[in-house]
Amino acid sequence: MPKVCIKIHSGKVLQFEVEVAKTMAEREKGLMYRDYLKGGHGMFFIFEKPEVVNFWMKHTRIPLEIIFIDENLKIVHIEKYAEPCPEMAQNCPFYSSVSAIKYVLEIAAETVDSGDISEGDTVELI
Repeated sequence: MPKVCIKIHSGKVLQFEVEVAKTMAEREKGLMYRDYLKGGHGMFFIFEKPEVVNFWMKHTRIPLEIIFIDENLKIVHIEKYAEPCPEMAQNCPFYSSVSAIKYVLEIAAETVDSGDISEGDTVELI
């Protein structure tokens, strides 16, 4: 399984085993309908070119953190604790990148704070 490593500002490296979503269908489904996300795991989204993207949590049953990463593999924005949106809801909030990004990492809620992840940290896919 591929891994994403985040080198945080203290020099520590955090590692996550990830599923990679690189097709439109894979990106649209994301982590929908899952009841659990194991610690140290996540989903890594790859876009064809840098662009501003929107994510939502409809049909997502677990709270997540959404990490937006630019083409230089630098974290440029983090949405902490994105709440699940009930399947019957009509208006789920969108979580948007603040600038053009090429990658997104979704991980379990509360991982950003416990791992001391912040904007400016760098990412590597291995």
